[in-house]
Amino acid sequence: MGDYTPLGTLLLNEQAKEDFSEDVIDYLFLHEVGHDQMGFIGRSLFWAIYLTSGLSFIGAVIALPQTLMMAVEYAPSPIWLPIYIAVVLGLTLAFGLPFVAVSWIDETLAELFAISKIGVDNYRSIREETKSGSDASLIRKARIRIQYPPDSLILWIARKRGIS
Repeated sequence: MGDYTPLGTLLLNEQAKEDFSEDVIDYLFLHEVGHDQMGFIGRSLFWAIYLTSGLSFIGAVIALPQTLMMAVEYAPSPIWLPIYIAVVLGLTLAFGLPFVAVSWIDETLAELFAISKIGVDNYRSIREETKSGSDASLIRKARIRIQYPPDSLILWIARKRGIS
């Protein structure tokens, strides 16, 4: 519903402005502003790791079926096949994990910034409103699960940091 670009531009979806309450729009704005809290060096490192690992992960996923077929075809014996498959899947995950880790750190920092401004109770009600008002596709839901940490983790970190 919103995006903070590498150039520091804040984008908010017009449809979200029509579909959600003013509290949700304020939260979206604060969340996106929270992405700027890393500073220039942090943002530069974020985008370098995010893009590199993200593109590598996408490439690995695209190559996965062909690579698995080659493993089946060229395995010297049936005993080697599970090893080949494990190596291919392991490499695909190895490319994906930095992408997920960097995404979760960035999104958590943005969420903590928003929570510090609106409070935990408002955050919970706003998250419920956004989840109930969302009609995301299966692929979008999967992307959200990969890119964003669970609310329970964010609230646990907020509690540990004394944000209420």
